[in-house]
Amino acid sequence: MNGYRHNGERARIAIILFVTLFATMVAAIATQLWQLSIVVAYDNGTADSAQLTLSDSVVRIPAIAYTIIFILCTIYFIRWFRRAYNNYIQLNPGAASFTEGWAAGAWFVPFTNLVRPYRIMQELWHGTLKLLSGNGAGDYPSTLIGAWWLTWLLYNFVSSTGNRLKMYMTTIDSIKTAILVEVVGDIIGLVSLIFIILLVRSYAELEKRVEEAISLPQDSIFALNTNVAYYQSGQPLNENHTNNNGTVSNE
Repeated sequence: MNGYRHNGERARIAIILFVTLFATMVAAIATQLWQLSIVVAYDNGTADSAQLTLSDSVVRIPAIAYTIIFILCTIYFIRWFRRAYNNYIQLNPGAASFTEGWAAGAWFVPFTNLVRPYRIMQELWHGTLKLLSGNGAGDYPSTLIGAWWLTWLLYNFVSSTGNRLKMYMTTIDSIKTAILVEVVGDIIGLVSLIFIILLVRSYAELEKRVEEAISLPQDSIFALNTNVAYYQSGQPLNENHTNNNGTVSNE
């Protein structure tokens, strides 16, 4: 257990990176559509091979940027996700279905990564809402999680299909098909990004409410639900990261 730690800064950085990735994907879609127009023109005899080569070079620019930013998004999102689950474990001792390590590891285990991150997010969401029952918790619908996860899985499937098609581009028609599949995949990716940005922002607001509730006396009607609160026998779970007055450490 690492104690309850402030997670707002990690959420902020993750959102900034997601927005940057969104802009990069918009640029990628624009260049892919431009490349598609060059391919069509080449097929009609109004463009030459030099223009095709140029289009390949241009498309690589946002593709490289996407790869770099996607890696950064992955790192910072998982850091935020893991700390969020650790905080949930601190507030719900014994109630968590998984260990803190699974909040990071589940993303990298084949087949497990199709389900477990979704289950952890659902547990985070509903468990935190339970902690905040009677404290404005009803303002956060959980349908956002399902929408994010469905579009995320669909994006990965379509993108993987597009990458496989690119390996067998032997005709103009096959090139057109591969580009179109990539564009469709990126559009789905944009939708998924919108959902995850909203999700991280909404959960960050929930965490902020939790931190405010921790700072209140336990007999306050706005404090955490005492049936599942982080206090046991009147003591904080971790004195290293939760002050004696119940406030949250920023360490």
